Amino acid sequence: MTEQARLNQVIVIDTETGGLNPETDPLLVVAAVRLTDPEDCFFRAIRSYRRGSPDAERVHGLTHQWLQEHGEPEAAVLRAFAAWTGSETSWIAAGCHVAFDCAFIDAAARRCGVGARMPHRRIDVQSLAWRADMRGEIKLPGKNGRASFSLDSILAAIGRERQGGVHHALDDAKLTRDAIEELLYLPQCRRCNSTGYMRNTGSDGTVWTDPCNDCDGTGLVQRFAVDLRTGRDPLPAIETTTETTGC
Repeated sequence: MTEQARLNQVIVIDTETGGLNPETDPLLVVAAVRLTDPEDCFFRAIRSYRRGSPDAERVHGLTHQWLQEHGEPEAAVLRAFAAWTGSETSWIAAGCHVAFDCAFIDAAARRCGVGARMPHRRIDVQSLAWRADMRGEIKLPGKNGRASFSLDSILAAIGRERQGGVHHALDDAKLTRDAIEELLYLPQCRRCNSTGYMRNTGSDGTVWTDPCNDCDGTGLVQRFAVDLRTGRDPLPAIETTTETTGC
């Protein structure tokens, strides 16, 4: 299977819930975006008969009244999500603390008698961030020597941030997708081919003027030009970029 075919299988998911226990607390929102096509999204709210906790409502801002007015029956949402994703074996679930979201969707499916199950193949952006932090490619914020693996911390480490203080499942799914893309394709030093650079927090440029930690060169660090719709592009030829001054 080609790299592009593997990437096409990945769907980034997020949920909003009425608490932390998938067996007793309601599933309120299901959102998802395809890794290779950020325009292909899924978002449905659920008209739950159970109320979420006040603490959960403060996090996501979804009131019981809003859900009653704008939500759909739980079974209908789950069937629509299953139809959008395809069969259980054809896709890979990705997210931030993705096991939590999968547990809530699976519990809701059991309650409704909907046969769709979340796939066993899963990717968590927290694992990608841990690997990059351990290799010195990013620096996760934290306290007392303990790194934080929240989505906000991962976004901060790659120079991004969530807009506003309230969680929104589809926005968070898209941000998680962006973080996965960023962590999969880190910039690379053109002298030693490592990713041991000092991270530039610019938006989406292909050339980064940063020193490389691994070879002590100072100059251009070339970021892979990536288009997940078509696959990973090769490193551009040196002649097409600005003259280097060390890296």
